[in-house]
Amino acid sequence: KGVDGADGHWIVVGAQGGGITSIDASTWSDMATQPLAGLTEMATDADGRLWVTGRDGVLMVRDEGLWSSVATGTTGDLHGLEFTEDGELWLVGEAGTVVVRGVDGTLSSLAVPAFSDLLSVHSEPGLTLIGGKGGTLLRRAGEDTAFTPWTIGMTTDVRAIERGGDGALWIAGGFGKLYRSEDGE
Repeated sequence: KGVDGADGHWIVVGAQGGGITSIDASTWSDMATQPLAGLTEMATDADGRLWVTGRDGVLMVRDEGLWSSVATGTTGDLHGLEFTEDGELWLVGEAGTVVVRGVDGTLSSLAVPAFSDLLSVHSEPGLTLIGGKGGTLLRRAGEDTAFTPWTIGMTTDVRAIERGGDGALWIAGGFGKLYRSEDGE
């Protein structure tokens, strides 16, 4: 939604490449994407550009209707991405991979206490959470610089982490698991 500066513009990208696009969410048309397979996640930045991750370290950005490849410093599969309020781009993926792309384009790899594939990332001022396979959930709060495991009882893959309009933190996983935390504990 809101891609290329157009309010209400919707894009759906398929796992095997390609996709559909709509301005009003009622009439859809085909859309070509690059690469043709293995796209895993997408997000928009503050300027309305669409970013997608994929297999083999793929990171692409769509700006003014054109796709460009962006270096990630990894050849491992990337499964999730999130922009921080400050404009950093967090990428998570295969075998505990965490890469942060600074506003200036510099890349930093972060060591985290996880060996499983990481699937999702959520960042807000004072809190960053990373979710992964088998219930992996990592947390960095306040002024901490390191991530620590956060045990909430989830044993399925952590697929999405979002702050809801009610102020609660929502954590979604495989097989319909859904957790809600009002205080981050």
